[in-house]
Amino acid sequence: MGSVTTTFEPGPGNTIRFRTRFEDDDRMVGHSQSDMEPQAEVFGIAWAEFIAASYGIVEQSEDQPAVIRPPAWAGVLIEALNGLRDDLKGSRDKMQEQFGFLKTQLENFETDFNRVANKMEKTADELDQVNAAMDRVIARMAGRAPDGRGE
Repeated sequence: MGSVTTTFEPGPGNTIRFRTRFEDDDRMVGHSQSDMEPQAEVFGIAWAEFIAASYGIVEQSEDQPAVIRPPAWAGVLIEALNGLRDDLKGSRDKMQEQFGFLKTQLENFETDFNRVANKMEKTADELDQVNAAMDRVIARMAGRAPDGRGE
């Protein structure tokens, strides 16, 4: 299966160097190198011509610049990329939804925890009161005053 690899790197002066390698079954069958000024128009036309020439899909006339007809797989690729974008957006929305759910659960847990902590504190106070009352009862039964003095 053939492949085309293009690298971009700084060229001499104020240029961009394009190096292109054409391979067939991992064997180089051709290469090219060109240095171009990094002007948007020049770059765009050069890149368009390169792509078109690579895939043999160029239409050009004397008075018209090169026109690229995307290959059939371009539409599939665009659909796949759009689908991926939608999936990522959907994933983001789901993550935000899950975060909201978890935040609500955490807030509910915090409320329940505080309620339990308050009950435990109240219960501890009640237990202290019960212990004090039991101490008084035991002291009376033993014939002592609640403060531990004998009667």
